Amino acid sequence: MFEAQHQVNLLEAGAAARLIISGGLKTLLQTEDSKAMEAANPVQADGSVVFDKSADEAREDTIVRNLLKVDGVVVIILVGGHDLADNIKREGAAVIMSWWVYRSIRVWWSDRRSGLHIFT
Repeated sequence: MFEAQHQVNLLEAGAAARLIISGGLKTLLQTEDSKAMEAANPVQADGSVVFDKSADEAREDTIVRNLLKVDGVVVIILVGGHDLADNIKREGAAVIMSWWVYRSIRVWWSDRRSGLHIFT
């Protein structure tokens, strides 16, 4: 029973929290802005689903701006629907960006010391 509850707790904590717990990451920073995230939420009050591309892009722009505040290497774990390449270009950021898709999880990292390079 304890092991099963432990597994549930780890799933609820999310991938980033699990990396902190295991010592794989030293710091966990918030990338989301609650207003941008709520505006991009496709589920409406009446239960209908409406996708707003401009709200999604604004949310991703906010994520990129928050990531660019950090010096050094940044790791972000996103679901497969996100692609920050156009947002990074729009911000004029000098980063190396790479992503790998593992099942439905995309891992992205950047190094602000270099020019923009995208590896797929």
